[in-house]
Amino acid sequence: MKLTVLPLLFLFAVMVTAYPANGVKSPALNQSFDLKVGETASVQGSRMKISFKTVAEDSRCPEDVTCVWAGNAKIILSITNGGRGATTLTLNSGLNPKHLTYQGYDIKLADVKPLQNTHKKISQSDYVITLAVTKI
Repeated sequence: MKLTVLPLLFLFAVMVTAYPANGVKSPALNQSFDLKVGETASVQGSRMKISFKTVAEDSRCPEDVTCVWAGNAKIILSITNGGRGATTLTLNSGLNPKHLTYQGYDIKLADVKPLQNTHKKISQSDYVITLAVTKI
């Protein structure tokens, strides 16, 4: 009986440590990471937490169309650094600012997924952004 319980305990321990209990991602500085709308990342090596609030607008050219302009997706982030209150930042995929400086860190929007398509509307829950945070 004890021998069958040990592998189960090991598996449980691996699962618990693989996923943070609070659902917050922990990317390292200088490493790109993805966030879905509503997700938060606690950046290692800093006291910064970044939450992806929403896509405020998305005028990117649909993937099934040829456009003269690539368009833009505007995203809203909420950022805290230590015990300070939250700051709202807006970043863009096609227009400036594509990155901003916040309390000694550069926060860059690298990608917004999925691509627009004329046959399917993107809901907020489908959006995933790729960010990178570097210390200045």
